Amino acid sequence: MATSILLNDDKCLEVFSPIWLDSYANDNRHAEQKLRSVINYLKKFQDIEECEQYIEKTSEQNRLILIVSGMLGREIVPSIHYHRKVKSVLTHIDDLISQLREDYKIQRKIEQPLAINRFLIDVKSPTILNNRFLFSQILIDCLLKLQSNEKDKNELIHLLQNEYQGNRNELNNINEFKEKYVPNKVLWWYKKDSFFSKTLNAALKTDNLQMIFLFRSLIFDIQQELQNDYPDETEILFMTGSIFRVEKVFSNENGMYTIQMSLCSENDFDLKQQIGNDVTNSRILGKILSKTRRYNLAEKYFNRLIEQLSLNDPLLADLYEDLSELTSQTGDNQMSKEWHQKSITFKQQNQLPDESTENTFFINRFQMNKKWKQSGVTIAKGKGSIDVNQFEMPSGIYIDNDSQCINVADHSKHRIVQWNFGSKNWHVVAGGNGAGDQINQLNKRSDVIVDKKTNSLIICDQGNGRVVRWSGENKQNGKILISNISCLGFTTDRNGDLYVSAPGSNEVKRWKTGEKEGTIGAGGNEQGYQLNQLNFLTFIFVDEIYSLYVSELYNHRVTKWLKDAKEGIIVASERCGENSSTQLHYPQGVFANHLGDVYVADTGYHRIMCWPSGSEEGHIVVGGNGKGYQSNQFNYPRGIAFDRQNNLYVADFFNSRIQRFDIDKS
Repeated sequence: MATSILLNDDKCLEVFSPIWLDSYANDNRHAEQKLRSVINYLKKFQDIEECEQYIEKTSEQNRLILIVSGMLGREIVPSIHYHRKVKSVLTHIDDLISQLREDYKIQRKIEQPLAINRFLIDVKSPTILNNRFLFSQILIDCLLKLQSNEKDKNELIHLLQNEYQGNRNELNNINEFKEKYVPNKVLWWYKKDSFFSKTLNAALKTDNLQMIFLFRSLIFDIQQELQNDYPDETEILFMTGSIFRVEKVFSNENGMYTIQMSLCSENDFDLKQQIGNDVTNSRILGKILSKTRRYNLAEKYFNRLIEQLSLNDPLLADLYEDLSELTSQTGDNQMSKEWHQKSITFKQQNQLPDESTENTFFINRFQMNKKWKQSGVTIAKGKGSIDVNQFEMPSGIYIDNDSQCINVADHSKHRIVQWNFGSKNWHVVAGGNGAGDQINQLNKRSDVIVDKKTNSLIICDQGNGRVVRWSGENKQNGKILISNISCLGFTTDRNGDLYVSAPGSNEVKRWKTGEKEGTIGAGGNEQGYQLNQLNFLTFIFVDEIYSLYVSELYNHRVTKWLKDAKEGIIVASERCGENSSTQLHYPQGVFANHLGDVYVADTGYHRIMCWPSGSEEGHIVVGGNGKGYQSNQFNYPRGIAFDRQNNLYVADFFNSRIQRFDIDKS
C-alpha cells in the first residue's frame, strides 16, 4: 500500500504542499491568503534545520514547493535539491503567485490524478494477482454498495472545514457544496478548481481510506454520471477502479515510451473468476481493514452495514461476530464478549445454524504483542493410574470455546477425555475400552477436533490407521470416515473440509464434505527437503483463507502452503546455533494467527516458539528452560491450543500433563 498522506499531526488532504522558509513568514498574511487560494496546505518555517527535517520525513507521495528567501535559499537548496518530492524552488514573492497558479495547473494534471496498479495474470495460476490491485477492486466494489447517511456527509463537511480553516475561498466553496450539491452536478464539481477534486484525487492516489470512505456516495454519483453520453466534452474521465489491458509498448528515438491500452469491460475481466465469490461479499472489506489494523475504519464499516440491513437479516449474526473479533483485537474483551453473545442470541432467535469453525474463528480474535506468564498451571496430570483424571502421554488438544470445554487425545490410554472449564472432573467421551480396532476402541490417538455441525468428535486413530467420527450423543461407538491412512494430525477449514497429515506418504490430503477420495493439499512428491516435498509431517493447521501450515518433524521446519499451491513457503525452520532462537528442532503442534505469526511446539528444545510473519528468527513464548517437570519447563511438548481469552494450552507429552499459560496482563 502507498504511504499515507498524513504526517504526524499535519492532516494535509492534498498532494501538493508549499513550504515557506522565511524569517518573516508569519508576518505576511496577505501573501499567505493568496498562496492558499492556489494550494491550501502551507507549512511555514523560520529554522533551516527544522525545514530540512520536515522535507526528509515527508512521504514520496507528496509534492513539495519550497518558497524561500534569497539568503536562506543559498543555504538550504544545495542540501535538498536532489529530492524527487521537491518540484520547484522560487525566490521572488512578487512573481510567485501568478507563476505558481499556472505551473500548478500543469503539474497537477501530471502528478495528481493517476494512481496505477500493475498486475499480471499467470496463465497457469490465474488466481495469483497483485494484492494492492485486489484490494483496490474490493474497496471500490464494497463502498459503492454501502449506502451513505447524513452522519457520514456531515463528517466529511466537518473534516473539510477543519482542513481549509482560514482559506476563505475554499470555505465558500465548501459551504456552497453543502447547501447546493445534487448528484447530477458531481462532474461539474469534480472539474471545478476547488477542494473537491484536490482532496478526492489525493485520497485515491495515497490510499487515504478514511477520506475514500467518506467520499463513497460522491464516487457512486461519479460512476452513475459517467454512464451518460457527453458528446461535446474534450476531456475523458475514467471511473476509479477502471481496468486496462496493455496491448503494445514501443519507444521513439528520444527514448519516449508509448503504451497502447484498451479499456476492459466487466465482461472482459471477471473478478469473481479470478479471486472467488468473496469479492461480492460486503463483509470482506471490513475483514481486510481489520486484518491490516485499520480498526476504527473497520468498525465504522461494519456498523454502517448493520444500519442498512433489515432486523432479521441472517448477515447480522456474522457482522456481530466480526465486531466481536475486531474489539478483541483492540483489547476490549468485554465488548468482544457482548458482540459474541449478541451473535449467539440472534442465531437462536432466528433458528440459524451455528457454522462457525473454532480454529479459524480464533485466528481473527488473536491479539497482537501478547505475552504469557512463564509459569504454567497444571489442569490435569498423572501417569500409570486408571483414574479418569490422570493422563498418560497427552497429544492433541482442541478448545471448544462455545461449550467451554477442552478435549484431549490421551495417547497411551487410547481415549478422548473432556474437561469443562471451571470443573475438577474429567469424563471419557470416546474410546476408553483398551487398545484395539473394534468400533468402540481406539489405538494411540494423536489428535482430535470438534465438528459443530454434527455435534461430534473427529479423531485421528493413529494406531489403527484411520479417522473416525464419535457422536456427542452416542458415545459408545465410532464411525470410520477414512481408513488405511497413516494419520498423525488433522484440521478443518471454514467450509468443513477435512485435512489429514499422512507422514507415511509425506502428504496432506483434503476431503471435501461428501467426498470418498481425498485430494493432495501439500506434498505428495516423496520424502525430501525441496519446497514441493515433506519429511514426516506431524500437526497441521488451516487459516481462514485456506493457507495450510505443516510441521515437518525431520525437516525441522514449518511450511505454509497457499490454497492450491504446488510448493510450500518456509515460515519457521532450523538454521544455525544450537538451541538458539533461530533453531527449530522436531516441531509438532502448530497455530497461525490472523497476521501470519506462527506458533509452534518446538519439541526437541522443550519450548513453545513464535515466528512473526516474514521473520527469519523466532522468539520463545514459554518454556526454553531445559527438559524438566517444573512449571516453567516441558518434556517434549506436542499439541497447542488457545482459548477465547488467548490463554495457551500445551500437551506436555512425557510429563503426562496439560499446562495452561495465562495471558500476562502486567
